[in-house]
Amino acid sequence: PDVSKEELAIRWLPEEVEPLRQMKALVAGVYPQDPPCAAYLSERRMVRFLRRNDFDAREAARAYRGFLEWRVAEGINHIHDHILKEQLLPKGFPGGKMIL
Repeated sequence: PDVSKEELAIRWLPEEVEPLRQMKALVAGVYPQDPPCAAYLSERRMVRFLRRNDFDAREAARAYRGFLEWRVAEGINHIHDHILKEQLLPKGFPGGKMIL
């Protein structure tokens, strides 16, 4: 049977909803100058930080900001963009043939 788009949507656990709302408020606008790929700004990523920090929104937001700052400091976003732009394949990376 067909599954509606709504049924496929991610549903957060009840205990995740309020901490996620709080965390989103704490990190709002933290990353305007050099946005990473969308996956790193997703609710899914934020929930992972919340789970790691026992749903402490302040601690999760602090760790998440550190993660985003690290991505900028190390140029990770530019590496990601380069891989996509050049359509590089995993087999071209060091050890890539072992992965495939």
